[in-house]
Amino acid sequence: MNSSPVDCNERNRISSVSRFATLGSYVQPSLVLNSVNPLLFVKFSIGNPPIPQHVVMDTGSTFLWVEDSQCNHCLNVNGSRYNHMKSTTYNKLSCQDPYCNDVSGQVVYNNSSGPCSYSVRSSSTGIVAKEQLTFTTSDDGTAIVPDVVFGASSLVAKLGSKFSYCIGSITDPNYEYNSLSLGDGASIQGDPTPMEIVEGAYFLSLEGIMIGTTKLAIDSSVFKRTTKFPTGVAIDTGTALTCLTTNAYVAFKDEVTKLLDPLLTQIDDGTSRLCYKGIIDRDLIGFLVVTFQFAGGADLVLDIESMFLQNSDVFCMQVVNNPTHP
Repeated sequence: MNSSPVDCNERNRISSVSRFATLGSYVQPSLVLNSVNPLLFVKFSIGNPPIPQHVVMDTGSTFLWVEDSQCNHCLNVNGSRYNHMKSTTYNKLSCQDPYCNDVSGQVVYNNSSGPCSYSVRSSSTGIVAKEQLTFTTSDDGTAIVPDVVFGASSLVAKLGSKFSYCIGSITDPNYEYNSLSLGDGASIQGDPTPMEIVEGAYFLSLEGIMIGTTKLAIDSSVFKRTTKFPTGVAIDTGTALTCLTTNAYVAFKDEVTKLLDPLLTQIDDGTSRLCYKGIIDRDLIGFLVVTFQFAGGADLVLDIESMFLQNSDVFCMQVVNNPTHP
């Protein structure tokens, strides 16, 4: 939930190959599971002629960007590089364009005689531009969204006010029912809980955590957002990790080790994660469900596949420590 400078920065390195910021215009693009890292990718095409792309669905970022064929130090993600010089719908923005001055919270370099450019933490640099996106929808139709601004810009407020997603089995690449809906037609279902949007991040009010029927001894104040960023609990679909403040993590880890240490052998996998030798489907049968309790009575119930990740004959807990907070 909160990003940490250790495990969560590593996922930033992995997922910042390409990022997805929410689009307006009601469409239902298909989601694809990455079989190597448990991340969900949105499929769409960019430009004209359209070039297929796979980008991370990341609510923890306000960026929309893809790799360009002109980049000399990028990874070739899916074998097809977008070349803005060959697209008839590409239109870079000048620094006088209103969008160039409407990139709240981002690092942007304006040159009065040139295009609007940006650079953020060296993970993404480029030109702020407009381009056409083409989606293949869940009913095999096509949705074209013209003049989408990509680069250091969020489009939630400009092209729509809603989005919704439903993620089922994140460990099964053949699971067919993961879905994402964008725009005002998105279906919002489930138990409500208060949400606050701050600098593009979606903060929730977490009140407690339970493992089985045991409520962990965690002071709920550690979950509250203050004016000192990055406190609070934020939804981040760009990572499979749940990052907790130190006090909450210690309580969580202690309860898990109390349950598993008598049965399994801990393994050091070279990271700070809690790992055991074993097979999830065999050795965690009957493991207690984990419940995150949110304000308003909304509960997020997670099973073993949501809490642990298998790697060969070792599985690791996907809850990690955020050492930037006590």
